[in-house]
Amino acid sequence: KAVFERLVVIPPAAAHLPSLVGKGEIATNLFDAGLGITEMLQKVMPLMMMAVSSPKMNVLRKHADISAPFKRAVNDLFTRYCEGEVRAGRLRPVNGRLFANTYLGAIMKYVTTEHVEGDRDPLTTPEFLRELIDLLLRGAQPENS
Repeated sequence: KAVFERLVVIPPAAAHLPSLVGKGEIATNLFDAGLGITEMLQKVMPLMMMAVSSPKMNVLRKHADISAPFKRAVNDLFTRYCEGEVRAGRLRPVNGRLFANTYLGAIMKYVTTEHVEGDRDPLTTPEFLRELIDLLLRGAQPENS
């Protein structure tokens, strides 16, 4: 439990994300924060998978009653950033929580697949994050739509 909790720390780039509202490129801010989350998850995922397989050791279940467990804290940082960029007029009005859930959920799936299925995504982590950010910021419709 102690090892798991030492590794599950919000990366600095993600922790500072809300302070970057209106500053720099949105894609760069999301990339840096997403890379920090991805790197942390790549270290923690094997331990998390072992922990959730045992009812006695399931750290996630034990922390479910805490008012702001790690997952919610990280989601809130990304939500606040997105909502701030909407207020600043740098993003069109979107649901910040949905944006955060989509972005973080895709990162979690990327990392989990690597550990569960043993396959590496054909995209490197930076390529994956850039493509994901492009999809979220620009959508999938053709340029002329």
